[in-house]
Amino acid sequence: MTVEQKQNPFAQVLLAIANQAHSEDIALRRNMLPMWLLERFPDLASAADRASLVPNAREGICVSPWPKSAEWWAQARETEVRALLPDDRIIVVDLETSLADKRIRSHMRTAAPLFHMPEAPADRWFFPDCAAQLLELHDGWQCFRTLKVAKAAAIKTPPLATHVCRPYLATRQYPALHPGSQDQATYWTGVMQSFRAVAEHDAGAVPILLVGSTTSRKMLDLLAAALAEIGMGELRPVHRSRSEHLMRAAQRGFGIVDFVDHWSDWHSLATEAGVALQPVIEALPVEEWFAIASTAVQTTDKDETQETKKGPHTASTEPVPVPLAEILEVLPKLIEQFLDPWLERTGIGPSNHAATIIDARADTISTQIRASVDFRPLTDLPFQAAQRVRLEIVFDPLQITREDAPSDIVARQSG
Repeated sequence: MTVEQKQNPFAQVLLAIANQAHSEDIALRRNMLPMWLLERFPDLASAADRASLVPNAREGICVSPWPKSAEWWAQARETEVRALLPDDRIIVVDLETSLADKRIRSHMRTAAPLFHMPEAPADRWFFPDCAAQLLELHDGWQCFRTLKVAKAAAIKTPPLATHVCRPYLATRQYPALHPGSQDQATYWTGVMQSFRAVAEHDAGAVPILLVGSTTSRKMLDLLAAALAEIGMGELRPVHRSRSEHLMRAAQRGFGIVDFVDHWSDWHSLATEAGVALQPVIEALPVEEWFAIASTAVQTTDKDETQETKKGPHTASTEPVPVPLAEILEVLPKLIEQFLDPWLERTGIGPSNHAATIIDARADTISTQIRASVDFRPLTDLPFQAAQRVRLEIVFDPLQITREDAPSDIVARQSG
């Protein structure tokens, strides 16, 4: 868990209870934890999963997700770690949602969808979270590092063990804004319109909008409210479990919205309840794919061992902006290389219903990715006047405030 997550009072109480139980030799099992706590804090649930089984020394093998810290990898002994990795051995670590680096904050006004800061041992990448910038007090940037793992610690990832359903790409007859657009109110209104159109294609499944362009919980609450306002969903009270919420959505023909990282939880609940889910992907992790591909090209096996042993925060240069045109130019190759493995890793690919991607960046280069996706033309109609007014009210915190330019001489002279 990160320092920010450990400051969560619920996590602190749980850690205190775990330490007390350990000191008194009392076994603390995962099923002893209240379900509402794990559902409310997915990061806490993930930490509980990783800590649920620790084999005795020399009597077992511990299997866990990749450590998410570049510092951990820098200190790890290559002879004691084995990791299932892709061919290029590039992983993403140190994911953050708030940045205090003054060098980064000085570039906040630069218009670019992605920034790159070469550092050792892991390059730093960050990009604006436009929704969080408008809604959250301290957040507004997503940051991560790309790290090439030493060859001695790597085990080649086996071929896909499960069948990955070929995804659909939603194609539009009208231009649509990209996820990083500054006009977030218009962008999310378009997302709601596309989500409604996709939901009409498969009336027998519960559509679930999987959000990937923002980590803002407030934005997720706005989207849930938007679904309720247009008659496609309802707000989930704190006391209602996700399982009950899913059943109500299936019975009433409603949709659900959540972060893409939470898909596996909803899929497990749907499988147990016998409910079909229709995943709708709001945004692909294009920034991560671009960073991984760039790191694979720049990193060589010759100096990899030396770089892995250096300190994790040795700065070398200032942030370098990556233009949108540069990303779109290589996007077809990124989708061809990373889309299927990503769908399998997130659990979206093996679903009984093929996912539908509504990311407008992919729609922009649709003719170049025919080999990776099937097309699903959207024939959605605009929202009714009353629905549009409701959405404008819901998304009012995202509206761009425009001020008229001063016309009087005094204002001009003072400016």
